[in-house]
Amino acid sequence: MAVLVANLATLRREVNARWPNRDKGSDGWIGDADHQTRRSDHNPDPGGLVHALDVDKDGIDAVLLVRRAIRHPTVNYVIFNRTIWSRRSDFRPRKYTGPNPHTGHVHISGLHGGAHENNRAAWGIAVGVVSPVGPQHVARTATGQPPPPGKPGSRTLRLTQPRMRGDDVGFVQRFIGSRCGEPDGVFGSDTEAGVRWYQQMRGIQANGICDPATFRQMGIRC
Repeated sequence: MAVLVANLATLRREVNARWPNRDKGSDGWIGDADHQTRRSDHNPDPGGLVHALDVDKDGIDAVLLVRRAIRHPTVNYVIFNRTIWSRRSDFRPRKYTGPNPHTGHVHISGLHGGAHENNRAAWGIAVGVVSPVGPQHVARTATGQPPPPGKPGSRTLRLTQPRMRGDDVGFVQRFIGSRCGEPDGVFGSDTEAGVRWYQQMRGIQANGICDPATFRQMGIRC
C-alpha cells in the first residue's frame, strides 16, 4: 500500500489547518496512469513511499507556500506557474518547460532517505505569516518610522528617486533571490536588474519594472 512520506504529510496538515476551506480539486500525491509511464516522485518507491505532493492554488496563498517549501530542509524542488525552484540550483527560480505548467497547483518534491522522509519539522504554514522583510531589513522613511506594509501587486514597482520602499519590494527581492541584491525592502538598481532578469527568464517585456504582468508571473493576483 502506498503512503505519503511523513514530512509531506506534515505539510499537508499545516496547509489544511491554515486554509480549511480551500479548493482541493487539484490536490494529489499518488501518481495516476500517466505518471506510472515515467519516472516521477508521485510514483511509490520500492518501499511504497510517495515523495511528492500537489496543493491546489485556489483558496491559499500559493506564493507563501512556495516560499516556505523552498526553505524546508527536506525539499528537493518546487514547481508552480511555469517556474521551478530546485536544490540543485540553490532554489533560484528558473523557467519550467515541462508539459504540465503547474498553473493550477503547487508541486512539492521531497528528498529521499529516512532522515528526510521522517523529518516532521514545522513548515511555518499553520502559524502566522512572517513578513518577507525581517526586522533587520525593514526600510525606514524620512521620519525614522517603518513604512506601511505593502501588499505585493498593489502597486507598480520601479526605480525612482526617492526610492520605493515597503514589504512588497522585499517580497520581490526574496522571490527573485540574490540577483536583486540585499533584501532590504528598497527598490534600487540591483532590484531593477533582478526584475529585468526575471522578466527575460519568463519571456515577458524586460523593462525592470515590476508591473501587474510581472506580479502575475509570480502568482500574485493584481
